[in-house]
Amino acid sequence: MGELVKITVLFFAKSRELVGNKSSELEVKSDVRPTDLLQSIISKHNSLQILSGSLLLSINEDYVDINSEEIVSLKSGDTVAVIPPISGG
Repeated sequence: MGELVKITVLFFAKSRELVGNKSSELEVKSDVRPTDLLQSIISKHNSLQILSGSLLLSINEDYVDINSEEIVSLKSGDTVAVIPPISGG
């Protein structure tokens, strides 16, 4: 437990605009709570702080409950998507 893995973080919509890139590489612990994973992403990309209360995450295309205390297991090569609130009409 606690092994570091390299993941790819994808940014969509407003998060992409704030970060200025569509993706980023990040090293995180392999076993992590979703809230800690989000905090690691925000720590690397401070511009996301203004959206921190409304971001969604998905891991390998499966949505994750940010408020869950359940540990998620990540492997090198996994993809985490950062999804901001999206409005439409």
